[in-house]
Amino acid sequence: MSRQTCPRCGSRNTAIIIWGEPVFSKELEQQLNNNEVVLGGCCITEVDPTHHCNQCKKDFGVPTTILEMKTNEINFNVGGFFNGYSSLSGIKDLEVATLTYMPPFHKNEEEKLKLNITGEEWSTFVHDIYSCYVADWENRYDNELILDGVQWSLDIKYFDGNSLKIYGSNMFSPYWDKLMVVYKKYLKKYFHIQA
Repeated sequence: MSRQTCPRCGSRNTAIIIWGEPVFSKELEQQLNNNEVVLGGCCITEVDPTHHCNQCKKDFGVPTTILEMKTNEINFNVGGFFNGYSSLSGIKDLEVATLTYMPPFHKNEEEKLKLNITGEEWSTFVHDIYSCYVADWENRYDNELILDGVQWSLDIKYFDGNSLKIYGSNMFSPYWDKLMVVYKKYLKKYFHIQA
């Protein structure tokens, strides 16, 4: 059984959570004994996590369909003192969705690259961000022993006024590399930039 990486501690010692009342079998008993699955309980909701980390004891993999539908803005910034800071932002109102890229060492707002995308493209963009388990990330990743290096932030805003804010300085989520793949994919696809 393939094990999912925990977005909190990075361990691959994780288990699938089974919700409801499973039918017990020898196979299920063996999976429970091997910590490949855990029982979540008999009550099932729309926001039940899908995985459990045996290392840090946290659950993760909350279904993000509702969050994705509520998302109206995503701002991702990354960079450092020597290489400059760039950003990829997306915003959706009732009529239009827009992606905006700000290159490193920009001097003014006119250097922004901006384009409208379809509702379907917006949904795909939002889904790709959430597929990195960002809803399960810590709020802060900070290595105080390094002064320069890479600083980054991910700010997600919802139509109801709530938000998810994550910040990092020379420290990263276990799914950082996956998020960077998403970031580079959209820079290349829409702005023809190889990052």
